[in-house]
Amino acid sequence: MLALHIVQAAMVYVNTLMVQDVLAEPDWAAVLTAADKRAG
Repeated sequence: MLALHIVQAAMVYVNTLMVQDVLAEPDWAAVLTAADKRAG
C-alpha cells in the first residue's frame, strides 16, 4: 500500500513539471486570463 502512495506522489510531481513546461510557452501567455493565472 505504501508503494502506491509513492507512485501517486511521483505522478503528481511529474504532472506538475509537465504543466509548468506547457505554461512556459509564449503561446499560452496570450490565451490565459487573470482568472486562469490565479488558479482559483
